[in-house]
Amino acid sequence: MDALAMRLEIVDLNSHSIRESNKNPQPATLIVEFQPEGRRIQVEKGSTILDAARTGGIAIRSICGGVGTCGKCVVIVEEGGIGERSKSDRKFISQDDASRGYHLACQTHILSDTKVTIPPETRVNGQQILATAHLPKVGLDPFCHKLFLKFRPVAQEKSRQIEQLSGLAEETLGQKVHLSERTLMKLDRLSQISDGLTLIVNKRMTGFDVIDIDLGDTTLRSYGLAVDIGTTKVVAYLVDINDGEIIAVESEYNEQLTYGEDLLSRIDYAFRDSEGLSKLQKAVVNTINKILKTICSKAHIEPSEIVDVSIGGNTIMTYLLAGTNPVHLVDANARVSRDSIQKTAQEIGVTINPAASIFCLPNVSRFVGGDVVADVLVSEMHQSTQISVLIDLGTNGEIVIGSKGWLFSTSCAAGPAFEGWDIRFGMRSVEGAIEHVKIDRTSLKSNYTVIGGLHHKARGICGSGMIDALAEMYRSGIVDSLGRILDERKPHLVREGSDGMEYVVSPASENDLGKDIVLTQKDLSNLIDSKAAVCGSVAVLMKKVGVSNLNIGSLYLAGAFGNYVDPVSAVTVGIFPEFPNAKIVQIGNGSVAGAYLALLSQKKRIEAKQVADIMTYYDLTIDPDFMEEYNAALSIPGRPELFPSSRR
Repeated sequence: MDALAMRLEIVDLNSHSIRESNKNPQPATLIVEFQPEGRRIQVEKGSTILDAARTGGIAIRSICGGVGTCGKCVVIVEEGGIGERSKSDRKFISQDDASRGYHLACQTHILSDTKVTIPPETRVNGQQILATAHLPKVGLDPFCHKLFLKFRPVAQEKSRQIEQLSGLAEETLGQKVHLSERTLMKLDRLSQISDGLTLIVNKRMTGFDVIDIDLGDTTLRSYGLAVDIGTTKVVAYLVDINDGEIIAVESEYNEQLTYGEDLLSRIDYAFRDSEGLSKLQKAVVNTINKILKTICSKAHIEPSEIVDVSIGGNTIMTYLLAGTNPVHLVDANARVSRDSIQKTAQEIGVTINPAASIFCLPNVSRFVGGDVVADVLVSEMHQSTQISVLIDLGTNGEIVIGSKGWLFSTSCAAGPAFEGWDIRFGMRSVEGAIEHVKIDRTSLKSNYTVIGGLHHKARGICGSGMIDALAEMYRSGIVDSLGRILDERKPHLVREGSDGMEYVVSPASENDLGKDIVLTQKDLSNLIDSKAAVCGSVAVLMKKVGVSNLNIGSLYLAGAFGNYVDPVSAVTVGIFPEFPNAKIVQIGNGSVAGAYLALLSQKKRIEAKQVADIMTYYDLTIDPDFMEEYNAALSIPGRPELFPSSRR
């Protein structure tokens, strides 16, 4: 039994005892006011502040999903009655901050009407959401399209009209046609057809399904949606199916964020709460519907004119969208179907044409999903004769090695540290996050840039900034090859702190927090641990397939981290090996790009299935080679054979 499965079992015992002891009448309702939003949320007495935020759809940081292990959901209680501080609260909140009213939202129970301020470091806003992507050319052959027929019924009887329509459609399309129940009901309600009908048609292997009909010719207004459902964000392209043009792009935070920022926290929540699965499903559907409202308004179209949706997402995200319980995925031997999940908009609750298909790119394993299959489609590495490596570092890390006819993949839990978990001033790539760092070799002072530009002051440091900072600290001699902070030449910048030695990235006078933003020895240890997991995973895959870093012809970096990280800094610290002969290609949001390809081309949908079927997955949690490679990668940059330039 792995750690998460044990954790779930313990939670189940605890939740059982809670259920037994809570057979009391419904508690009174109270009001929680959130500032600076000015939102007033009604909740039951005894709810946590995080519960109130979830109820009101207010996004605050909660990496662990509300179990008190990450310390990121910090809020300030301005007034009102609350319960006693928990052990987790005392662990993460200093005495000084506690005296100013700071509490963990997930551990603070509301006993009376309460006013809460969400401080800058806890807010989830201004995120750098990656919507751009490399889009290969694709031949138009969509799964769904519209067909106009000059149809005038020759008889009054509906049965005769249906026969006439079916015959005309089959004659035009040259294959068997099936009229859906919705189509038949709509046809039955039409009192007069004078200008003909537009059939909304899905192409199947054995014929065509007519899923809906419009009066008159509406073939020029045929739209689809390509969607990336990420753990943090949802990105959508509104596409004209007739010509493949991307009409509008929109993105939103995934409303599941407050239930946990990493995948295992979402699974944990689906298990702990009796309504957890339905809450998580509702959250992501709400996010998609919010995007739809905005994107359709921008493009001046009706949501009902969207007749097809294609989705890229990791295995757990697609399970939650479809309402499939992901709890069994905690088992390392969990079986995952490599067939595409396909439902209708009405079944899922997406507010477009109710009969529209929702197609999810196929998954490979519990932690390699349709988003990685989409990355491969976009990179076209599965069609190349040269050996390529693809790395997608997000909340989870996925690696693929292969070429034409073969693909090997794995995943690693590298994302949390790069996204701020267990890093004192770590945060996601939102406004105010330090994203790039340079260190002056003489003064050792850092020069940095902040997401949002010059009018935003620093309030933390995100993944790309951490990697730059670690690389620069190594180049400047502040840290050695084991990641130990050594230099005390500038005691105001390199000094002893509460977690050992620390380096000041941003002095209090320069930032939005009013205190020094530092990287501590503990932070660096966590970063090196995460980078070793990624580099070790790549090294194991190369060992399994019998190739060296000198054999790699292309390195594809996918996702937001791959787009914003400096590849030179990444190699300097050893996140991935040095590939001297490889061309580095940053493909951007490969998930939404792959969904776009599948929206416009049935051939690409078939290709996606082929990619999933030929991909071998290695579970590193049970691979004996992984610990050897992981341990070798704990130094900077790592095993010398993987970093030939470091020998100089």
